[in-house]
Amino acid sequence: MSFTKCFTLLLLCFALHVLFILPLTNCIFPEFKKDEYIKINFTKNLSIRSTSLTLTELEYRQETLRNMTKEAWNAYRKNAWGGEALDPIDNITCSDSFGDDSGRTIIASLSTLKVMGLEEEFNEAKKWVHEQMSFTNLEKDVSVKLTITDYIGGLLSAFALTADETFHQKANEIGEVVKIAFDPKSGLLHNTLNPKRKLSHYNFDFRRWYLNSISAIGHQQPELLYLAALNNDKKLQVLIEKKIHKTVKSLPKPGGLYKSAVDVRDGTWITDGVLVSFDENSKDFYYNHLRSYLLSGGKKSKVFKNFILAMKSLIDTRMIIPLTDDGRRYVTYIDSEVLLDVGKTMTTSTCYLGAMLYLAAESDKLLKKENSSILSNYQAEVFRVLAENITETCHILAENTNTKLLPSTVYLRLTENYPFGDMAFGSSEYS
Repeated sequence: MSFTKCFTLLLLCFALHVLFILPLTNCIFPEFKKDEYIKINFTKNLSIRSTSLTLTELEYRQETLRNMTKEAWNAYRKNAWGGEALDPIDNITCSDSFGDDSGRTIIASLSTLKVMGLEEEFNEAKKWVHEQMSFTNLEKDVSVKLTITDYIGGLLSAFALTADETFHQKANEIGEVVKIAFDPKSGLLHNTLNPKRKLSHYNFDFRRWYLNSISAIGHQQPELLYLAALNNDKKLQVLIEKKIHKTVKSLPKPGGLYKSAVDVRDGTWITDGVLVSFDENSKDFYYNHLRSYLLSGGKKSKVFKNFILAMKSLIDTRMIIPLTDDGRRYVTYIDSEVLLDVGKTMTTSTCYLGAMLYLAAESDKLLKKENSSILSNYQAEVFRVLAENITETCHILAENTNTKLLPSTVYLRLTENYPFGDMAFGSSEYS
């Protein structure tokens, strides 16, 4: 299987990061006051297993998703065209991270629009990229991670689907800027960069000046690996697959898991107040393992094994537990550094875990492999069940808000029947 074809397999996952998620990433919508709780009914059966759907029902769901995307796209085009994102409550541009003219939503939505067959909307986005995109002129400190995933990833996804060389060229321009963010000693990525000034920075957080999240250091970064392959850039490929991998491999793993923050100067853990968790600071680290395995056409078996071991550790350390006595709905907790004190909060970045687990379970089919010795049939079925349960939990959480948007943080309040009773959740902001 060719490198380009393998990359194309990842597009459906990238397309799931649709207009409803990206525009809200840095906009806060206060529906709850802090510590204000709502009661969630987890005994109500809201799930319909996909295996029971007829072709007509599947087509109906697909059309519903297309219509939802069109509605979100039209709102963005009308109220925030060319801006970073749309605040869907006030219908204004939300530009916290990249600025008013950065077009982040347009770039990150390219593959979604193409995969969904929304050609008119895709052509609008394509025209904007051809005529107005100018990322390298942004004179602002921006996230290196989001530059890679949303800009380079968005452009290369569009290139893989269309072979339009402009997308490749634009991704190249941004890739050259990103190269300045690799630390000369450790090889790990810095936290921020200024595209116009061509300067990168550590994260100057209080007492954590050299911190970067484990998901943002560049380990097995598929977007950069694909760009390196397209350009035959051996130096970039070796940096990501060898040097960064060696640094990560040397890190101790409490309970089989990774902490969420690294000192990018020397590749050691940041220990002060850093958790072992599955949240915004760590989820893409695990996701990159899975995506890199698929991107390689199944050749990176060790990378996939590391992903499977990490998922097993999530279960073994009680970070995934049942919420109801039928065992059908699960939630991921943030666990403490010593893996003893189970936390009482969950970030809805956890909802990505459902997609990851199901993609891993279906990886052999995607790669057209038979009888994989890496993931057993039993493990694949466990992943599928957990994927459905986690996704259903997230669906119920969204259904219980006035806006039908997922809360960014969920607070768990136990009942007398814990762990098999009703749960109460609340949130202070929305993702």
